[in-house]
Amino acid sequence: MAGLPYGRGLNPNISQQNQNYEFRRLLQELGIISQPTRVYTVDVDAEFGRTTRVDTSGGGVTVTMPNAVGNDGKRVVIKKISSDTNAITIAFRGSQTADGQTSLSFNASYGTFVAEAAGGNFDIIYEF
Repeated sequence: MAGLPYGRGLNPNISQQNQNYEFRRLLQELGIISQPTRVYTVDVDAEFGRTTRVDTSGGGVTVTMPNAVGNDGKRVVIKKISSDTNAITIAFRGSQTADGQTSLSFNASYGTFVAEAAGGNFDIIYEF
């Protein structure tokens, strides 16, 4: 881990294993890598820095986006992992929007939605 900054939580006085853990935690916090994921078949709240994997084979699912306020630059990834035509509906908190839209839905098999918090709302980065 030589040469890595340790002002944001990495400490040169801890073991290599703990430094690896701290470095991974830092990358997750910065949104560079995602945390482990679960598969959801019921309505769920999405989280920054984590892929929300949704199985809609049993019916439509609503995913509520996290609060965009104060989280500029953080991304949310929603991934449909089923081949059916049931929809994932993306809901927003309060009056927040994504590219001006107050709600979104998609039903593409294995579709993906990526949005980034910006100025108290979301910018859609990718939608398929």
